[in-house]
Amino acid sequence: MIKKIDIYGGTHGNEWTGMHIVKHKKFLKEDIEIFMHESNAEAFKSNKRYLDVDLNRCFSPLDLENRGEKNREQQKALEIADQIKDSDFVIDLHTTTSDMGPTLIITKKDDLILRICKKAQEYYPKIKIILEYGDPYLVSLAKRGVIIEVGPCPQGVVKDIIFDQSVLCVEAVLSAVKDHNEGHEIGELETDVFEVFERVDYPRNEKQEIAAYLHNHIEEKCFKLLKIGEPLFKTFHGEVIHNVKYEGYPIFINEAAYYEKGVAFVLTRKRKA
Repeated sequence: MIKKIDIYGGTHGNEWTGMHIVKHKKFLKEDIEIFMHESNAEAFKSNKRYLDVDLNRCFSPLDLENRGEKNREQQKALEIADQIKDSDFVIDLHTTTSDMGPTLIITKKDDLILRICKKAQEYYPKIKIILEYGDPYLVSLAKRGVIIEVGPCPQGVVKDIIFDQSVLCVEAVLSAVKDHNEGHEIGELETDVFEVFERVDYPRNEKQEIAAYLHNHIEEKCFKLLKIGEPLFKTFHGEVIHNVKYEGYPIFINEAAYYEKGVAFVLTRKRKA
């Protein structure tokens, strides 16, 4: 039984949709306690992704075991870790500048999480399911949880369709949890899932500066098969760089926040689950 659910928004302070959902929306499901949390309110007030470091990369065991001197996000991570110890399920709300639509990201191998996401997809068929195991995100601390990621949305704004899609994702997940609690068989049918296996950087020069940007051919093609020979990058002098080695289904294409992380797009494999 999943009796207590914690919903976090504003883990990245310039992703306003999640913050305004937890500030202004109420979700009610019979026999489930639902609590709303502002993850990084100080970064939100400054309209910055983070103040010192990326909060959503501060949840590794090493980060949490070391309780010495901490910067602001590291201290917040400790507070969140203590907060969700008794939570049965965590939802973390995010937006992306990439054209991904509504997605659910699963960060650990767990049959029940997958079945909940598959049932949520039945409630809201536009949802795509991403498997991204191993990274120390906020939801990785929870017994179970899922990241909701919706785009495209610029940083520091609220967009009507993105807000509504995010709310629909939350409602779909909550409905799936309710079905599970009532003893219904959920998530039995196979669906397509997209499993992350590689992060691809931009071409760089000898100074490690970006030497090319993503070609228009790949823009707005999240979850579409990337083939050998297709245009991939274009240099600042107009030379087209064709794809010679990457095959898969890209996501997070040209995500603004990933420039600092050296990621032009994330590559996934599509399979049935």
